[in-house]
Amino acid sequence: MSNKAATVPSSASEIPSLIQETPTSFRRNSLPTALSLRTVKPTSIIPVDAALMAASSPISLVHLMTPSFLMLPFHFSPLIVIYACFLFDEADYMGIPHLRPYLAFKNGAVPRGSIQHGLNFAIAGATALNRTFFEDKGFVVDATTSYSLMVQLDWFKELLPSLCTSPSSCKQVLSSSLFIVGEIGVNDYGYLLEETTELQMLTPYIHQVVSVITSVIRELINLGAVTLMVPGSIPLGCNPAYLTLLASPNKEEYDKAGCLKWLNKFYGQHNELLQIELDRLRVLYPHVNIIYADYFNAALRFYRSPQQFGFCRDFIKVCCGGGGPYNFNETAVCGEAGAIACDDPSEYIYWDVRKLQHCCFLLILHHVALVAPGRGESDDGCYTSMFSFGDSLTDTGNLCFISPPQTPNCLLPPYGNSYFHHPNGRCSDGRLIPDFIADYMGIPYLKPYLGFKNGAVPRHSIQHGLNFAVAGATALDRTFFQEKGFVVDAAANYSLMVQLDWFKDVLTYLCTSPSSCEEFLRSSLFIVGEIGGNDYGYPLSETTDFEVLRSYVTQVVSVVTSVIIELIDLGARTLMVPGSLPLGCNPAYLTRLALKEKDEYDQSGCLKWLNNFFGYHNQLLQIELRRLQVLYPHVNIIYADYFHDALRMYRSPKQFGFGTDYIKVCCGGGGPYNFNDTALCGDAGVIACDDPSEYIYWDGYHFTESAYRWMAKGGKVNNANNLNPTAGKNNKDVVSSQKRKQKKDVVSVPSPIPYKSVFNFGDSLSDTGNFLASGAIQFPVIGKLPYGVTFFRKATGRCSDGRLIIDFIAEAYGLPLLPPYLNLSNGQNIKQGVNFAVAGATALDADFFIQRGIGKALWTRDSLNVQLGWFRKLKPSLCTTKQDCDNYFKNSLFMVGEIGGNDYNYAAVFGGNVSQLLNNVPVVVEAITNATRALIEEGAVELVVPGNLPVGCSAVYLTLFRSPNKGDYDENGCLNAFNGFAMYHNEQLQLALRNLRHKYPQARIIYADYYGAAQRFYRAPGHYGFRRTLRACCGGGGPFNFNNSARCGHIGSNACPDPSKYPNWDGIHLTEASYRHIARGLVNGPFSRPPLKSSPFIIP
Repeated sequence: MSNKAATVPSSASEIPSLIQETPTSFRRNSLPTALSLRTVKPTSIIPVDAALMAASSPISLVHLMTPSFLMLPFHFSPLIVIYACFLFDEADYMGIPHLRPYLAFKNGAVPRGSIQHGLNFAIAGATALNRTFFEDKGFVVDATTSYSLMVQLDWFKELLPSLCTSPSSCKQVLSSSLFIVGEIGVNDYGYLLEETTELQMLTPYIHQVVSVITSVIRELINLGAVTLMVPGSIPLGCNPAYLTLLASPNKEEYDKAGCLKWLNKFYGQHNELLQIELDRLRVLYPHVNIIYADYFNAALRFYRSPQQFGFCRDFIKVCCGGGGPYNFNETAVCGEAGAIACDDPSEYIYWDVRKLQHCCFLLILHHVALVAPGRGESDDGCYTSMFSFGDSLTDTGNLCFISPPQTPNCLLPPYGNSYFHHPNGRCSDGRLIPDFIADYMGIPYLKPYLGFKNGAVPRHSIQHGLNFAVAGATALDRTFFQEKGFVVDAAANYSLMVQLDWFKDVLTYLCTSPSSCEEFLRSSLFIVGEIGGNDYGYPLSETTDFEVLRSYVTQVVSVVTSVIIELIDLGARTLMVPGSLPLGCNPAYLTRLALKEKDEYDQSGCLKWLNNFFGYHNQLLQIELRRLQVLYPHVNIIYADYFHDALRMYRSPKQFGFGTDYIKVCCGGGGPYNFNDTALCGDAGVIACDDPSEYIYWDGYHFTESAYRWMAKGGKVNNANNLNPTAGKNNKDVVSSQKRKQKKDVVSVPSPIPYKSVFNFGDSLSDTGNFLASGAIQFPVIGKLPYGVTFFRKATGRCSDGRLIIDFIAEAYGLPLLPPYLNLSNGQNIKQGVNFAVAGATALDADFFIQRGIGKALWTRDSLNVQLGWFRKLKPSLCTTKQDCDNYFKNSLFMVGEIGGNDYNYAAVFGGNVSQLLNNVPVVVEAITNATRALIEEGAVELVVPGNLPVGCSAVYLTLFRSPNKGDYDENGCLNAFNGFAMYHNEQLQLALRNLRHKYPQARIIYADYYGAAQRFYRAPGHYGFRRTLRACCGGGGPFNFNNSARCGHIGSNACPDPSKYPNWDGIHLTEASYRHIARGLVNGPFSRPPLKSSPFIIP
């Protein structure tokens, strides 16, 4: 690291040069991430590196590569790989041929026509450093060192004329290509490890290896690469070869999984420096998408929880080897005489000490996809529209336009209360699965078709799709049931075939020519179902005879497949087809079909025979989908396993945050399941529960928003090519087969809530009401509108138009919004967290400012130390004994900031220049780290410490420090000096956090890069929906709409009509829209380092 990184610049003019010269580890730290499945669209892969690992078979991993139950395909065309780990799988996923080796092309064995989708330059045994480096060190090197990373780069340059012929064509090819640079460096360190195991001797080589990798990346960017994935090293302290060759008699040198701690620490240092350098490159090349793939932590999961991933007790051993503690023997390696392969390689992590198992590669791919940057952002989304067909599980408002409505209660309170705050035709307390999918895709919630047909929905509102589902709808037509003698509801008029006709009718409004329709439908997602539940409701009202009911299944599934075929013929290319829910757990059926025999119910209290019936429906549906996939290989047909996703909620309700009465209905009229046909939800006198999120069912028929959210987050999705229907017809066989599959397909199980509580410390960026409650200022403007106008519709003490970063984090982890400490009441439940942040708070105590004559500027004296005192005072209410506290806090998240901004703000407003502000940085950083240390000593295990925002882009600084010199501003119009200062503070903070990590290895200290997360929307505002980047939404005029005499909320100020178009709210604080994007960057990546735990919910 440059020594200059730790020096304090003497003047503002030194800051830009200092920033350019220092490694930007401390500037824009990134969460280890992989490809954003929606924000980049390359159409090829170009890998460069050494084949440390190799894929063994072309198993499809479409369903493993997506974070939710949407299988969103890559749109990369060549895949240029400078390394060859599991590229066969990546190529499969992207829908391109497996990459051919460059040397085969060079030797004429691969025709030129085969390289249009990319080439592989990787060679087993290759190094990052050149051969001469090792020879100069006296190492006896293998021939493969002749094919170092730089050599592979030269091969790519030599190949380039064969890929494109002109600058414009090259630009097009390379901008639509994915470059994979690595993993590389392991072989470099292998030579060194033969000579020494002293970390102090090994560490200097990391800089040289990483320097070569970054040089290659830079050259590729200069050639035209726009999207590059750079993997880190895997944890080779767990490698059986190293465990054998570097065996130690000291047990303390091994971790719980049996891996060498010092060696993993070394490779962790490699990954840390690599990420620092990637951060620097991102700053230098903001137009390029540089992705860090965290192979290290993805692989560590196998060792920490081997059984969760299907590995056996001997997971640490090699599958194919010649004996020994780890089944590794240098005299009998895999493939040689004396070496034997295990019977089931899928039970082992390592194949032959050098290569991981193929299943491990799939799981690593799944892990890095889960932390993709930009998840949920749609500007470059793979799907631009969505069309939904079905019944009340997916109806988003068609019910409102039916007279008389099939289920009128869904149009009455308390329906819709949890999210929309009023009924809107959705048969739940809030959002449904299509709503969460729309959030995930970044498109508006689907409008109902009948609303469009009746003129209530304008034409421009349907460009992102429509919803044709109707509450009460059936797959079969009305006449079918009438012929059977059933008295049918009006909703049977809106069967699946009718909904299909509606889609055909609206198609003319969506596209005007065959070519435009083809393009439009290709980029659309079609959701066909869930449908069929109402069809079976009619016969279930008269019989529970299994064989009679079975006769309906074939007819229902036949209609579903017919609709799918017609949609494909119309041009649909991606269709998701959900299976039925386990309606044996449905409170309405449990009430109506109640049995006395206890053995008729499973351990969750569900009717076994009824679940078996719906399992049979799902089995037949999957068989038909598999048949369709064979008939239409160009179409992506997705089966969404609603059945098992819902069953998991019943089997482990606490894991999903449901209460002890999870089997009951939230809104009902009494009875064992709180369901009563004579007193339904919405009827007079029927009261809903206080907290619907503790219930799976809302009204006896439909789920709560919380349950639908879990379904959308954790829904297991199978590509129809991978469906394995049971050969037998016995339903018990079906269910047991599905159970076995569920146990093995662990990657699709939704994660439990990782944080049980959150405690927040800070200033106005995260204060949810403490300043208002403190009474520090009489009648503060944040206590009245327009503050809070966007989300809460009232002022709450938040210094924004709506929610803050801490609010979005709480929602992402399934926790309630944090109550402010000063507003707590006696007996209030605080087990899920408390907010201690106070607007205007400082990291330093008030005396610091009073002694310097600026104490009058303080909004509050509730500094970070005061907030810590509050926490200590509250702690006995949270836990009593040390063991109790340790158990409690290990599942808690502590947010220590953002704090420190006000320390500088007060000094700056009182005439301090950047040079003077720099003198305060060491003491401010020390105060933050001291608070972090104090919390660790109180029992905190996981702590997030944010850096400062780019204050040079804030309207208040742009107004108060306006300059006539254009050179004082960057290309985005922000003040260089103040942004440089913020970056310097962040660098020093991260240096201090690094030291803290070494002192407290048991704690997980995460740096949150607020600066980098916010800079995105100043550099590319249109991508985030912003128009007026630097002007405040709410203010009293001036170039940046900030006027100190007419600040937001004061006389003379006005708020803009749409705050979501502005990053800046009141000149000092950001809008809810900005905080949402920053929170996404922290939770989803890449702006938390190390990463936060995977969130169960998507930030919409």
